[in-house]
Amino acid sequence: MKILAISGSPRKGNCEFLVKQAAEIARTNGASVEVVLLREIKFAGCCGRDQCYHDQKCLLADGLTPILEKISKCDGLILASPSYFNNVSGLMKNFMDRTNPYCKNKKWKGKKAVLVAVGGATKRSLLRCGKTIKDFLWIHGIKLLKTGYFMAEKPTDGKKFANEARKLGKLLTKS
Repeated sequence: MKILAISGSPRKGNCEFLVKQAAEIARTNGASVEVVLLREIKFAGCCGRDQCYHDQKCLLADGLTPILEKISKCDGLILASPSYFNNVSGLMKNFMDRTNPYCKNKKWKGKKAVLVAVGGATKRSLLRCGKTIKDFLWIHGIKLLKTGYFMAEKPTDGKKFANEARKLGKLLTKS
């Protein structure tokens, strides 16, 4: 089983910690796992042309191009984002927008995913962040197995949710 774990956090913190926990247990359960930190990739936002949707190929070629190809070849995804202003981070949103060419014919249909939403402030903020990623998965025909909502205000708060994050990685390899 090949899994791609994608973190949309612009910094090293709770979101990255939790996605790595899920990835590690998936590895322990025999999956081949690659962790992608969007903050380390140079990529542009969607150019907004509809040509890519109709041609089913992104017009842009940058650091995100090989990641999109890897999604096509993987069996499962771990998607993680901190909640910013009641939604996903800008990095995660730019990533999701760039997948427009892949949703027309549901090229990723049949894959499965777990998601990690991390943040402080309110539970409502986390729920909205999770809903955005859930909508993304639905548009692509990717089956959501489970969502982890983690209230983490301080830089080390994620540690108290390590076991829950690991359960997500385990679930992905067992389904």
